[in-house]
Amino acid sequence: MLSNDAITIAREKTEVGGEPRLKIPPRLLILNNRTTFTLSRPPITEKVVVRAHTLVSAVRMSSVVAAIFMRNKLVFRDGPEPDWKEKWDAAASPYERLTF
Repeated sequence: MLSNDAITIAREKTEVGGEPRLKIPPRLLILNNRTTFTLSRPPITEKVVVRAHTLVSAVRMSSVVAAIFMRNKLVFRDGPEPDWKEKWDAAASPYERLTF
């Protein structure tokens, strides 16, 4: 189950270089969308961070991670790692599969 902790959703934008006052655009633009949450099935508790290109993608993949954890609480500690690419392809929209 999802713990009582809050789910944090963050959108970040970092610009490197450039000079806004002189209208010189940044040389590098870094975009980051992230969800952070805690999953817990006693005695296991896992802090999870999911990063994605879009916020919708981060939330969608967070639900996939939570569902996998609910089926197997040891998924992050023991046994074979899930095929994350396969999980992403199953959860992503057709646009996301083509674009990302």
